[in-house]
Amino acid sequence: MRFIFVLMLLVFLFQACQNSSKVEQNYALIVEANADSITLKAAHQMRTYWKIITGRDLKTLDQCPEDKTGLFIGKSFVGVSKQENLAELKEDGFIISIQEEGIFLYGNDAIANLYAVNTFLEEQMGCVKLSATEDHIPQIDRPQFESFFKKYEPAFHFRRILFKGQKELSFREWYKLDELDDWGMFVHTFHRLLPPQEYFQEHPEYYSLVNGRRLQDAQLCLSHPEVITTLIKNLGAEMEKKPEKTIWSVSQNDAYNYCECMDCQKLYEKYDSYSGAYIEMANQIALAYPDKQISTLAYQFTREAPQNIQPLPNVNIMFCSIECNRSMPLVDDPRSK
Repeated sequence: MRFIFVLMLLVFLFQACQNSSKVEQNYALIVEANADSITLKAAHQMRTYWKIITGRDLKTLDQCPEDKTGLFIGKSFVGVSKQENLAELKEDGFIISIQEEGIFLYGNDAIANLYAVNTFLEEQMGCVKLSATEDHIPQIDRPQFESFFKKYEPAFHFRRILFKGQKELSFREWYKLDELDDWGMFVHTFHRLLPPQEYFQEHPEYYSLVNGRRLQDAQLCLSHPEVITTLIKNLGAEMEKKPEKTIWSVSQNDAYNYCECMDCQKLYEKYDSYSGAYIEMANQIALAYPDKQISTLAYQFTREAPQNIQPLPNVNIMFCSIECNRSMPLVDDPRSK
């Protein structure tokens, strides 16, 4: 009998020690009084899901009462030393910190605050957004959280998928996806920057030589110096219309028919790849516009990486694997190798 009593006591003490690392359950949602609209949206998101999960309202305040544990949204509630660490976060990066003092969800800007809330709901409360209109939300009477710290930084500056739900704002915000808001031009732009109807009749030499003929519905002759200077000039004119845009695609048309002229052949040989001529072109344009990102494609005949040249820091290479099998991982599928 004494053995059973001692065993039960040990179990009780073990559970008590475990529970001591958990944050108290009497929560209040704390948002600064002058919070911006996106941070308020993050707070509304937390309050809405919390109500569905627990069946109880989460009171929203701008200061935490002594009898409650704060669930703080925004960087204004963290200490000075922790705010200094925020300066090191990449764009859209955020921190989730669960402590005895409270739960802190914050990033450098408002959208990062919303990303922090959505990630907390997913990873700490088990919510899953299955589609733009369908969620899995568990039922938890009294959530408990272990001490936890996570610093999240996206691997890619621009994140977009061609997937059902992409146009729904709630879906993009949950999965931290972008729209084309930063893009001035997006892929297959040769014909937009050097339209054949404007240039071909007077300057057929600007366009691909294929089987001895200049083709206006193909690519550009990138070895021709006037092609590069005209691309730079016309791109600059487009940039003046949209000065706030930071990413500009200068990229091959959606066709093969790369130029076969002697000077272009020399570029292909110099870089051991067709793509070398396209990287050289992008580099020259990037030098002309150092405050912009110049994007070009690795697509079809330019997919193989070149030798003896590297893209400049403000050149963005968009790898396009459109012909690959999307139904299994690329590395597992011989057809996609």
